[in-house]
Amino acid sequence: MSTVTMDMVPEKTQQRSTPGLGMPYPESVDLFRRMQAQDPRVVFYTIRPLGDEVWNMVDGVKTVGEIVNACMMEFGIMVEPELYLPIFESLEQKGLMTFKRNA
Repeated sequence: MSTVTMDMVPEKTQQRSTPGLGMPYPESVDLFRRMQAQDPRVVFYTIRPLGDEVWNMVDGVKTVGEIVNACMMEFGIMVEPELYLPIFESLEQKGLMTFKRNA
């Protein structure tokens, strides 16, 4: 697995409906707790739609950072952008996404 960074461009390896977070439940809970520690407005049931929106925004053009910033604005979740990286990494581990460096 690669280390995903904000300047990478994600690409879907298949077209399908939203896969959610693509991570096991305990990892989802951990991600929720880390996000809520930085922004108390985060609720657990926000995490899945957040993963869905990450998936929907992947177009092979936008960088991870651009997607993260758009999601933070859309959902009003103001946490360190790096907290979103496990969502991308999980989708990569599932074989649903690859990454290229932004040219």
